[in-house]
Amino acid sequence: MKSRISIAAAGLAALFSASVGMAQDLGALGGAASLGSLTPGSAGNAAGLLQFCIGNNYLTGADASSMKDRLLAKAGGADAAQTDTGFKNGASGILTGSDGKDVDLTKLGSLESNLTQQACNSILQHASSLL
Repeated sequence: MKSRISIAAAGLAALFSASVGMAQDLGALGGAASLGSLTPGSAGNAAGLLQFCIGNNYLTGADASSMKDRLLAKAGGADAAQTDTGFKNGASGILTGSDGKDVDLTKLGSLESNLTQQACNSILQHASSLL
């Protein structure tokens, strides 16, 4: 019984430590309260971000690619990939929110891969609202 309590206490300590580390990494996002608040402010930026996520294997499959193509069409078609600043920034991993603040997904801290994966999933979930 005593060893189970010790294991449980160690598990809680590890969970707390991971939560503190994640909170510190989220602080590096420029004050964003949660990954749920990471939503691009334009169709072009969302398309570019999906391009970034697909190209870096954070997102796979036809759904992500199809959504990227639909957003790119809304932003101005194939020309938007060359001319739209939001798309260019997104393709580089820079999310520009509707408030004009930028978050660089390539600099999310020590949990970079995990946080970027979550950010990419969040962007894909919210992308249809920009159509």
